[in-house]
Amino acid sequence: MRNIYRDIETLIAAGYPVERADTRFWLPKGWTMMGARTVEPDELLALYLARELVGSTRVAALGKGLDRLWAKLSTSSGQPMLLPATDAAFRVRGIGAIDYTPHRATIACLEKAAATRTAVRCRFRRSGSGEISERTIEPGEIYLDPSLEALYCIAWCRLRNDVRVFAVHRFLEATLTDEHFAFRPETRSRVALQTAFRVWRGTNIERVRLAFSPRIADEIHERRWHPSQVITPTTAGGVLLEMSVAEPAELTRWLLGFASDVEVLEPISLRDAVRERHAAAVSSERHAVGASSATTLTRSDIGLRQGESVADKRARKRPRHE
Repeated sequence: MRNIYRDIETLIAAGYPVERADTRFWLPKGWTMMGARTVEPDELLALYLARELVGSTRVAALGKGLDRLWAKLSTSSGQPMLLPATDAAFRVRGIGAIDYTPHRATIACLEKAAATRTAVRCRFRRSGSGEISERTIEPGEIYLDPSLEALYCIAWCRLRNDVRVFAVHRFLEATLTDEHFAFRPETRSRVALQTAFRVWRGTNIERVRLAFSPRIADEIHERRWHPSQVITPTTAGGVLLEMSVAEPAELTRWLLGFASDVEVLEPISLRDAVRERHAAAVSSERHAVGASSATTLTRSDIGLRQGESVADKRARKRPRHE
């Protein structure tokens, strides 16, 4: 018993606001050790950079939490600092290509739905075609993809009777219903996107083989592009990147950015898609040439396939994204 009282005295001496009544001891409800006096300058800078990194998605719960934490830790007065006190040589560019401010209500609705497992009735605008559909979904997770600078909702779609990945900014309306649902593990990103290159998912898993030139070999070798990737140096000084990806067509826009520094070896459908896009870009009739396959070749990361390229007319299973 003597040891217990000694420990309590040590806690009080260390600044813990221990309260007591007779032989009962406790800390005030909601009390936390967080305080500016316990935060090192580099720790405060790390928190600041985390806030900057989420960019305009700070309207989501994660961003709001970071803002509250910054307000608590940056000063003792409760008035948050605009910038860290330390002038460290470290900066970050936050994501924010999409302004999520107008989508606050939608994000709040989807977050609450995922937390309480409540179905959502919504109106959604599909990428590419612009088609608007009404459906009921069961949100499982709000997913932030920094590489695409966008928020997504991974949910079970009752209209498609399958998992779908929805771009949050394409919801025109989202309303909570009174209906609760059982959690579906397949609506978590670690399951839904485990074979996706970014956010396109499906059962059509194909082997992708890409040959990169010596000029950008280091850039390719330095990064982790996909969990299944295998990178092999070539005798010419370049690298061969191999990976198994669901819906390889999602790579089209990414590959176009490398121009002549990449050659698509497999699959043939992806090779032809990239060739067609390069050809259309230099053709005087590019708008007419690309019209028939525009939906397939220029759809965003979450657009449904509306057609196939000339060289890829074979039947495919319906992609699992919206």
